[in-house]
Amino acid sequence: MNKNICIAVGGLILSACAPYTFRGADFENVKLGMNKAEVAQNAGRPTSVIGSKKIDASTVEVLEYRRGGLWWGDLDESYWFFFNNDKLEKWGRPGDHLRYIE
Repeated sequence: MNKNICIAVGGLILSACAPYTFRGADFENVKLGMNKAEVAQNAGRPTSVIGSKKIDASTVEVLEYRRGGLWWGDLDESYWFFFNNDKLEKWGRPGDHLRYIE
């Protein structure tokens, strides 16, 4: 009985960590012009919503995807996806978009 409880508790602990530590978004099939559902289908659910704003007739949204390693010290990177009226216009690491002023 105690062995089953230990296995169940261990499984709960590992599954609680899974959304962050095992979250390895894959951007290989992500293309500009995709809508949010298509991006989520290819890269998984976003980690968080950075923000959204209505500008004139457009709705701009920024979603964050994180790619992290399994072990301490592994590379953990954020990527921001910029949507304009539900279409992906650009994506990259935070701050990258400031380098390419339109």
